[in-house]
Amino acid sequence: MMHNKKITINFFQLCPEVESEEEKIAGNQELVKLFENIPTNFQSIVYDDSKVNLFDNLKNKRGLVLGTLIRNQISDIPPKYNDVIRSIEPLDLTHDQGLGYATCFLYDPSLRILVIESIRNGVGIATLCAFLEKNFNLTNKIEPNFVINPTDLARFYDMGSIKKFEVKIARIHGGSIFNQKKKSINQITNAADQTDTDLLEYSLSVNRGHDTLSLSTIRNFVSSLLKFKGSDEVKAMKVTGKSFDSTTNDTIDFIKEKMVDSIFVERVRVVTSFNIEDHYDKLIDVYHKHKKSLQVYKKQ
Repeated sequence: MMHNKKITINFFQLCPEVESEEEKIAGNQELVKLFENIPTNFQSIVYDDSKVNLFDNLKNKRGLVLGTLIRNQISDIPPKYNDVIRSIEPLDLTHDQGLGYATCFLYDPSLRILVIESIRNGVGIATLCAFLEKNFNLTNKIEPNFVINPTDLARFYDMGSIKKFEVKIARIHGGSIFNQKKKSINQITNAADQTDTDLLEYSLSVNRGHDTLSLSTIRNFVSSLLKFKGSDEVKAMKVTGKSFDSTTNDTIDFIKEKMVDSIFVERVRVVTSFNIEDHYDKLIDVYHKHKKSLQVYKKQ
């Protein structure tokens, strides 16, 4: 008898990749209406070894949009293996067939929150955003920001004064932070331009005689860097400050407070059906468990 399989669920908020506040407002509204006009035919995202496309029609349940992306691995396909006689045989596949990996997702347009399964060999958030950009007429590229614990986000926005901001960023092969064009990120990464360091440690502390760092500047830093929170580039990010009605400082660690959950599905030896309706129902249950606390993301 097969045991159930645990699938990790990650939470993101979709944001437009823009600079000005006016562009942000317009871009957010565009993402709220993202799925109002569905294309007749979806175009695949093509990679060296696979294609990614929508598996079935998008569904709308209780105001939530649900869908499934399939990664079809069409090269470097492993063979069948017989563990008893230690022999291999190629899989009998046509030119258009490959190994299919399904990843289900849920989108709440009212908060621009996207919930996606973390599937081995499946579709990640970056590929999902690339797929949306290719198939929907969007003005801007999409920035998927990790959702942090809503309680901690509320604590951050309640801060009336910020005493210290700390971030550690690794310079890695294939990384993208040091190639960003956003002013808020460039202000940090420019500090490493004259060095050969592989780990940039950037810190701002309030000057003597001042009550706080610029709230808008620190919020822009945090908002821009949360996009990379799940990567190997942002190693640490902390903000220390206090709310208007507090006399003691509070430190929020944005790296440790990523919001995750999980679902359990039936584990089978050979997958003959993706059972996406079962996945959808479980994604909806998980999302509704958190939806009240996620209302703080209306501020984003």
